[in-house]
Amino acid sequence: MSDIILQRESKKIISSKTFELLVEGPVRSGKTFGILCKLHVLMSKYPNSRGLILRKNKSSLAQTILQTYEDMILGHSHYLVMGGPRRANRQSYKYNNGSELVVGGLDMPSKIMSSEYDVCYIAEASEISEDDLQHIITRMSCNNFKDEKNEAYQQVILDTNPSYPHHWLNQHFMEGNDKKERIFISHKCNPKFWHEYAGRGSTKKKEREAAEKNSHWTIKGTKYLDNLKSSMSGVQKKRLLEGVWAMGDKLVFSEFVPDAHILKKVPKEYDNIFCGVDFGWTAGAACVIGFHKEVAYILETYLYGEKQISEWIDILKDIRERYEKYSFRIVADSAEPRSIEQIRNAGLPIEPVKKGPDSVKIGIDLIKSRLSGEGMFFHRHCQKSHCQKLEAKHIPTGIIDEFLCYENDKDDKPISKFNHCIDSCRYIILTVDNKPKFNYVMSEDFMEVDEWRELQYV
Repeated sequence: MSDIILQRESKKIISSKTFELLVEGPVRSGKTFGILCKLHVLMSKYPNSRGLILRKNKSSLAQTILQTYEDMILGHSHYLVMGGPRRANRQSYKYNNGSELVVGGLDMPSKIMSSEYDVCYIAEASEISEDDLQHIITRMSCNNFKDEKNEAYQQVILDTNPSYPHHWLNQHFMEGNDKKERIFISHKCNPKFWHEYAGRGSTKKKEREAAEKNSHWTIKGTKYLDNLKSSMSGVQKKRLLEGVWAMGDKLVFSEFVPDAHILKKVPKEYDNIFCGVDFGWTAGAACVIGFHKEVAYILETYLYGEKQISEWIDILKDIRERYEKYSFRIVADSAEPRSIEQIRNAGLPIEPVKKGPDSVKIGIDLIKSRLSGEGMFFHRHCQKSHCQKLEAKHIPTGIIDEFLCYENDKDDKPISKFNHCIDSCRYIILTVDNKPKFNYVMSEDFMEVDEWRELQYV
């Protein structure tokens, strides 16, 4: 790590001793790099200290955080890496001075929450809940770190890409409190993207001016930012490229208010359960809705990339088992008759959604009507899947994020993007709330495209 030139913002991360530190900024801006530098410094400086690298799901750490730690911070020849376990099996990094940096996920809390720590790094903190954070804080009771006054301190470090303004994480750090600090990191903090000429932090004006003049974007940085600018638009561009906590300007579901529609608690009993499925190879989704006194409660959503139908069958069987005491129906995208038949042959109660002219608009209007009339709510822990393949493509990985990214074009027509979970939800609402004037016809050999025939109400 000795040959790395740290940018000013990264140095701020290292020097901060505030109890709760939020590091925020656009995607791939160097947030992780700066925090991991700090963890290595702390573990090396203070013998017998204990640190924790944490994420919602432990499996997500290996090819993201741990790869950066080993490749860019430690180096392949470091004793912590040589001869150690594979990243997927890594439980901790044990330093020669007695310090230990534990690796864990909130999906296996018993393995990590029984210990005490000096520092905890929560990666992708927007994935966790405020209750999760409070639970982690109770584990911060070691006393190995010392500040300038030789007093012990602990620190919880969180990093995130900005989300919607009312997200609990943004609100939590907006509160005035000397125990909380937030540091914004730009793409210029990523050493792969920005060449930092020594001297930007100098007290001498001429040295600072020379440094500013000679610092520049790398070839890789220029290409990456050009790709982001050309591929992103709307709210995703504001959040992931500019690093702004933003709502979309032309949201399809402007009726969706996170503070009102996201619930900590939902009913324990339901009249019936529906599961909607939107097939797709790049991204496929499933949504579980429980109906209680005609109100729809979104209980679970799953969003994955590159899943075979056999894998979706396992997911759907697991869902059905959890809700076996209820009337349970699966409603799927009717454009995939072969997939529907394969799932039906596996013993699952699946049916194609009845579509027709303007069915997308009808489904959207039905959802908007429920949102406006307190007829639909979201469990705050409804996102059950985590897909690194979708993350890498900057695709929202849950239905709440989709509702806050799904936008209309200049002609006020929905852009078919960031709507996979929404579509699986829409199939359910169409089935429950809509009385179509059409009937679904599937060809016997499953080779023809969908056909629709107009009928009168019975």
